[in-house]
Amino acid sequence: MRVLLTGVTGVGGLNILRTLLEDPSITHVTALARRSLPSWIVLPGGTQTSTDASPAHPKLNTVIQPSFQDYSPDQLADYDGCIWALGRWNPRLSEQENAVVNVDYVDAFLKALPLDNRPPDRPFRFVFISTGGADPTEKAYMAYLRIKGRAESHILAFQEQHHDTFKASILRPGVFFPSSLYPQDAPHQRSAVERVINTVFGGVIRAAAGLTTEELGSFAVGAVM
Repeated sequence: MRVLLTGVTGVGGLNILRTLLEDPSITHVTALARRSLPSWIVLPGGTQTSTDASPAHPKLNTVIQPSFQDYSPDQLADYDGCIWALGRWNPRLSEQENAVVNVDYVDAFLKALPLDNRPPDRPFRFVFISTGGADPTEKAYMAYLRIKGRAESHILAFQEQHHDTFKASILRPGVFFPSSLYPQDAPHQRSAVERVINTVFGGVIRAAAGLTTEELGSFAVGAVM
């Protein structure tokens, strides 16, 4: 199975990538990213030619995507599915600017999918990593929940239009932290303040959220199959 992945350097996306690479039924992973994978990332079964080189893996190809609103005609062909882990709330941006990353990027990807000649017995599978509390009615007090809900609505509407060739799954994880199995992740994915909060309250928050990044990876990969 050939899978596309976005948001690969994020907490969720990176552990989804690791799960994809470890799954024998996944034959190829293409990561769509704005830049090469940073050298601090450690992949299971991966290699690095030097300490400052991007990690390599025989099943992984990283494609530098200058714009997530523009795809070449054949770029998304020959794939069986996509896990979309790109998108988070940036407090320095307006709600409209945050919507570009969290909604418009998704819309552009879906519009570019070549579904016309796809056989009904092999629908394209799209897994969207949303957030707990996402509100498709867009009535939530928090703007991020409204925006994620809007993205969910657009995905489900697209599925309705292409019900024979496109199947969507939406995951709404709660709070999760960088993997404890890869301690080098946290300094690059969380601020010093966030790491202190994780140290002091992480156990309680994990118990309440009930989800590890490894479990998120397993759920996402299971949904894309």
